[in-house]
Amino acid sequence: MKKTILMLISIACSMSVSLVIGQNQKIPSWISGTWENSLISDLGNSVAWSFDHDSIFIEKGSPTTRKKKCLSLDYPGYKQTPFSEDSLYRVTFTKDNNTVVYEFKLVNDHISKSTGNTVFTYSLTINGIKKVEHSKSAYLIFLKRKYIPIMLTPMKD
Repeated sequence: MKKTILMLISIACSMSVSLVIGQNQKIPSWISGTWENSLISDLGNSVAWSFDHDSIFIEKGSPTTRKKKCLSLDYPGYKQTPFSEDSLYRVTFTKDNNTVVYEFKLVNDHISKSTGNTVFTYSLTINGIKKVEHSKSAYLIFLKRKYIPIMLTPMKD
C-alpha cells in the first residue's frame, strides 16, 4: 500500500512537471541522478537533490528517516520554466508577481579534482532576493551519489 501511494505521488509529480514544461523538456544528462552533501549527512541531517526525467526531488531528514519530496509540490499553480547550458541548470517558478529561481552549477575545480567526484553548487532567489548563494562552502556543495553494485552470494557451510 505504502509503495503504491509513493509511486502515485511520483507519477503525479512527474505529470505535473511534464504538463508545465512540455513533453520534450528533459533534465540535462550531467545533472541526472542523486547528489548529496556528505558533511550535512554525517551530522545526521541528510540533504540530497535528485534529478529524474522531468522532475526534481529534495530529500531531507536523518539517513534512516529521510523524506523525498517533489520540488514542484512546493509551488502549486506556478508556471515552471527550465533553462540549461553545458554546466548550468535553472528552474524558475512564477505566479502573479512571485518568482522563485533555483540554479544548479556544475563545478570543475580543485574540489571535484581532489575528491574525484562530480560536484555542484546551487543558489535560491525569491522575488529578486538571494536566499542561498552559489558557494564552495562544505555545507553547500553536493557530490553525485555513486552506486556500487553488490553481488550477493549464498554463504557456504
